[in-house]
Amino acid sequence: MPRTPVAAVPGPPAPASIAPAKRAREDAGDGADDRQPKPKKAKPSPNSKGAGALDPEGDAVIVLDNQQTGFQEKYLVSSKILSLASPVFTKMFSQKFSEGAKVRNGEVPSIDLEEDDAEMMGIILNILHYRLEDIPRDIETLPLAILAMLSDKYDCERALGIGYALLAAYKFHCKPSFLSGLASRASKFLPHNFYAQCYKDGLIDLLPEDLEDALIVHIDEAMHRLFATLHGVEEHLQERSKGFQLSPPKRICQACDKMYLKKEKKCTCTAFTEDRLCTVEYRVAAYFPLLGKAGLYPHSEQVEGLSGDQVFRKIEGMAKDSGHRCQGGQKCPLKVALKKVLDEALVIQTAVDVEWTWK
Repeated sequence: MPRTPVAAVPGPPAPASIAPAKRAREDAGDGADDRQPKPKKAKPSPNSKGAGALDPEGDAVIVLDNQQTGFQEKYLVSSKILSLASPVFTKMFSQKFSEGAKVRNGEVPSIDLEEDDAEMMGIILNILHYRLEDIPRDIETLPLAILAMLSDKYDCERALGIGYALLAAYKFHCKPSFLSGLASRASKFLPHNFYAQCYKDGLIDLLPEDLEDALIVHIDEAMHRLFATLHGVEEHLQERSKGFQLSPPKRICQACDKMYLKKEKKCTCTAFTEDRLCTVEYRVAAYFPLLGKAGLYPHSEQVEGLSGDQVFRKIEGMAKDSGHRCQGGQKCPLKVALKKVLDEALVIQTAVDVEWTWK
């Protein structure tokens, strides 16, 4: 990459220098305007000359000052990718700021992040643009404290990947309570079979073995509780309870099970119809298709690859939009059971219960 000499710059910013960016992030909200004009296609720009193309169709250039080499490093980036990853960039690229206005006008603005560590910021930009082949593999030699500070400054910890966040916290020797809390949050976003998957990136295996074990046990127990709750619904639904008229009312053929609206007294097969009620049998029969539609039944390798957060989102969607309507309303046993599942899943998902102390 062509480099332009620059004057030497100060060392990595102290944690105090992060405050202004944090305040900007807190004031930003979601940073998105309700109605924004469609951005124009980016035009060729002299700003992008000599820049490493993290996105060949990028619409902004990030400029970093490398204090070790005394040269500038430039990256052609996607404002959309950065905005999705970081609320700070969301605000920066909104039409209220000059950078965002230029992007929408088809220009390619140059953004100088002179206070940020060039090497670490370069790693972050590569990760966010899925350019993993350009990330150093010798993770242990990286100044992970700076990586942790930058990911916090731009609020893109989750987008960077929980493995980097955990490793940074461990190498920076954060307080056990902080690392335990981070591990608890991480366990919600790691897949059930993360042991096999996460070792491929060479990050998790650098953590202490007892913390790895704590994560594995916690994820296994949380997933077991989630699916035990899901399977326990069938037993709950089989308890005898009142039947309710469906909404809208329906009738079913006594011979061929064909469904009709309330007014149809006789089926085309000449058999009579009867009221179709929301009964024990109806609820049990309706529950498993809901699980199947949510991708939670039958249990398979695909389900094994889900994280706790993904399972929770699927349960949440199933509970809020089951499609079941009857005159029992929210007192319908099926609705009660789905709410109970969601409440239990929320307890499991929000628990901070991975305990770990420095050895």
